[in-house]
Amino acid sequence: MLGGAQTWVGYRQYAFGNPLEVWSSGPDFDVLHGHWLADPVYVEAMLALGLVARDPLAAEALMRLPFDDARRERFARLLTECLDSQSIGFHLRAVEALHMLTADESWAHEVVRVLLGAGFWRDRMDAARVLASFTPTCDIIRAAAQAVEDPDYLVRRQAAETLMQFGGICVDGEASEPMLSGIRSISSPHSWALSARELADLATVHAQPA
Repeated sequence: MLGGAQTWVGYRQYAFGNPLEVWSSGPDFDVLHGHWLADPVYVEAMLALGLVARDPLAAEALMRLPFDDARRERFARLLTECLDSQSIGFHLRAVEALHMLTADESWAHEVVRVLLGAGFWRDRMDAARVLASFTPTCDIIRAAAQAVEDPDYLVRRQAAETLMQFGGICVDGEASEPMLSGIRSISSPHSWALSARELADLATVHAQPA
């Protein structure tokens, strides 16, 4: 058995290093992938424990491994059972993984719920990022445009980038600068609203039926 760890905490340390390293540098999934190739049954069991523990890293790991259909179904079922968690960070990773595993676009409503909620700004920013992985519909575009008027700049910025992606605009290109300039001020809700409308109009050209 790889490393001999019998708990998620033990396996997490073994595969990814200590939590501070993961937090500061981000998770490296190369070791996990090697473990999967060597002993997928064991790694599946450890990841299942991580999901039960509501660890966002376990949910993120599901998006980095080559599952067969049977494992996709098992993990999708377990993820759905774990969505009653009060941890928004885990909730978003779980929904993102569910979207990837099932290709079910209806999971977007769970992301929108976080994006437009009154939670911590980092959760709203992350929700705006996750929303970009979904097919743009009018409802999704409206939600992202509403987030362009969020009180926090980083939320506005991420929501704007998601809308630019929907609209086929390169986030790092020259065309993005005029669209981002209106959301930089910390005290200009009127300019945020103008930017939101402009970005929504661009994205709507590529929108799919809800």
